[in-house]
Amino acid sequence: MAGVSGRQLGKILGMSEGAVRKAKATRLAGAVLPDGSFDVEKAKALYASNTDPAMQRDRPSAPAPAAVGGAPADPSPVSMGPTADINKVKTAHLVEKYRREKIKREKDEGASIGKLSTTGLVQTLARSFRDGSLQFTDKFYAQIAAELGLDDAFKVYEVLDKYQRKHVEQHLDTIKTEIFG
Repeated sequence: MAGVSGRQLGKILGMSEGAVRKAKATRLAGAVLPDGSFDVEKAKALYASNTDPAMQRDRPSAPAPAAVGGAPADPSPVSMGPTADINKVKTAHLVEKYRREKIKREKDEGASIGKLSTTGLVQTLARSFRDGSLQFTDKFYAQIAAELGLDDAFKVYEVLDKYQRKHVEQHLDTIKTEIFG
């Protein structure tokens, strides 16, 4: 069988060409052919016998999903699979600890609910209620006049509008204090 170059052997074994050159005189010495190339089967056997798999990095056989799609497939920082090592477990523990501390700090600060978004929602609801209250007169003055049997509906409008505005002005300071603190 013809031998392969150091670069090709590196690709086959999943290591760099430089690592193959370093291992040529030591770990892979028995796989070197007289012309300087490598016997693939012997090199694989020597590499497997001299290498601790637990000390090796995971080498994906296909491109990572982030490289293909542009976004990571799993939003979690570490994926815990059947081959989880101690570093992945420690990392996952630290991430979870940080997340819990952040939630606890936000709760202590009273920021569990977004203050700006909540204030904005309350302001929107208050404006909507105010506008509805002020439009009450416009919507119902004619019906009130008809129920009372009055011919002058505009007079009913003026009276309702006057008392409605007076009521809103009296409670405006209270509303502003309650909502905007």
